[in-house]
Amino acid sequence: MNEDMLIRYLEQYDPMELFYHAHSTKLKHPSDFLDLLVSQDPETLRSSSCVLLEYTGDSRLRLLLNPYCPDGMGQRNVRLVRLCRCVPVFAHTHNYFEILYVLRGSCRHRTARQVCQMEEGDLMLVSPSVCHSVYAGSHDLIISILISSDLIEILFSAALRGRDSVSDFLRNSIFQKDYASWLLFHTAGDEEIRRQILDMYLEEFQADEYADRIIASMLSVFFIKLTRKYKRSVEIPVSAPPSPCRNRLYPPISAGKLRYRLFG
Repeated sequence: MNEDMLIRYLEQYDPMELFYHAHSTKLKHPSDFLDLLVSQDPETLRSSSCVLLEYTGDSRLRLLLNPYCPDGMGQRNVRLVRLCRCVPVFAHTHNYFEILYVLRGSCRHRTARQVCQMEEGDLMLVSPSVCHSVYAGSHDLIISILISSDLIEILFSAALRGRDSVSDFLRNSIFQKDYASWLLFHTAGDEEIRRQILDMYLEEFQADEYADRIIASMLSVFFIKLTRKYKRSVEIPVSAPPSPCRNRLYPPISAGKLRYRLFG
């Protein structure tokens, strides 16, 4: 598979995206979303699976819905996936680092304190355990790179001793719970950054015993080049203690009825 073939693959809609896209205009309130899910065949929805929905008032709705990947990190140290489009905005947490890269279009990233509109070429590094949500529209292409904290610590042991913003972020995100939630890099027009991310995605398709290690090595070089180019222009939010994740669909619904979280 070459780059053009990869882009065409990423443009294709999977069944869950088609489902949400077809019903997006009807979802004006969280209760509409609940009614819609209850009306569907549970096994069909379950087969698409990573956001776990627990509706304590209706035993029919115990489903697995997946805007990211079927099993989170699984046995991998790093994974690349395309963000599912048109999915309702879920607040969630996870125990790995995440890179969000806007390959095409835009997306909206939200934490408890901030909403950030990301445009084409923007790249965000999100710290583990941050309660956040991401929304991608029907024509947006957002690549998500999931990186275990163990891999960050092993691969970037030298970088963690650096004195730049990226090194500070990686180091403090691992050892400090109240550090900044994310870093934002504006890389629009940077073909090298774009090509590196697509090359990692192409390696993801190999899915063999070497892919994880190869992508990890590619990431090491990627972070160094990213820091070299953008260490003076990277955006970082004001440090503040994190808010507890409400694991909710925005806007919030009544407490105790519906809880959303990333599975994995």
